[in-house]
Amino acid sequence: MLSTLVLTGACKNSSNTLMQGGHGTEGAGNNSDSTPMAGTKPLTESFDQSQRGVLDILLVIDNSGSMRTIIDKVKQNLPNLLKHVEDSNWQIVATGTQVLDCVSSIITKQTPDYANQYKTIVDQGIHGLSEWYFLKAIDSLHSNALTKASVGNLWKCANTSTWLRDNSSIAIIIVADQWNECKSSYYYYSGDDGLVDILAKDPLYEKCNSSDLANVLKAMRPKGNTKVYGLLPDSKTWERYKDRDSGVSSIFATSGLVTDASYAPIFQNISKHVQDILEDVFVLSHVPVGKVEVKVNSNVVSPDLYTVRADSKQLVFDKQYIPSAGDKINVSYRYKP
Repeated sequence: MLSTLVLTGACKNSSNTLMQGGHGTEGAGNNSDSTPMAGTKPLTESFDQSQRGVLDILLVIDNSGSMRTIIDKVKQNLPNLLKHVEDSNWQIVATGTQVLDCVSSIITKQTPDYANQYKTIVDQGIHGLSEWYFLKAIDSLHSNALTKASVGNLWKCANTSTWLRDNSSIAIIIVADQWNECKSSYYYYSGDDGLVDILAKDPLYEKCNSSDLANVLKAMRPKGNTKVYGLLPDSKTWERYKDRDSGVSSIFATSGLVTDASYAPIFQNISKHVQDILEDVFVLSHVPVGKVEVKVNSNVVSPDLYTVRADSKQLVFDKQYIPSAGDKINVSYRYKP
């Protein structure tokens, strides 16, 4: 019985911080195009290196009977989870581990009373006996694709679109007081809403162990900015998962124990580690057309040290060049209004 947290984000480096957004001045600033392009306008956007980037968090909460105390402790640890990434553009969703459990509404730092809203989505009530944790993590990454495909007219989830944001980093935290994978859960309790026969025929149903989750994450984020963390009944389980294959070993990271009196140190350590895997990303107001010029503290940065992702309007600094806290970043480009 367990909880799984999936965190995703776009930022980086424990010693540097990031900004999502900034202020722009149309017609001002230096654009590197020598000849203006017809139908475009020049724009310079300014950013302070004082905030972190985009961070998405998914909690997959095992809502079977023995998880009551563990869920209550997870509910109290939002400040520790966000300790090193609180200034990011974060959002949180949650789901349970039963077949018909849905992804919750999205909580952000702009959500009124978000601390109590977090407790609400974490605690969806104790019901059911299934522990489909890897399966439901994968299902939630695919926006309930398994649930929707499997149950047909019984489909009841309102959130049918993806909640993950483009080019984000992903971190998953698994919280469990016992371990089951794949068909071990299926055989443990076969009365899951009468959907076992339908579920067993679904191709996604077989994607339900640590290797499957690692492969899904690698496919989603081939750059490798993803990690899986654990809050576990014992440390040997985590090492067994990490030893399963090299793909799992490269993604599965630190762990703690659910038997610990306090979860604060565990969640703080995870938060610190998440801070280190996030990319330095700045979100532009428009899609750049033609060349882009980037300056840090008025010094021109070589184009080899950053990438402009036109599809998501993102400027991404290379890991070998991360602006320091307090640096001023100016991005000049042309765009079509």
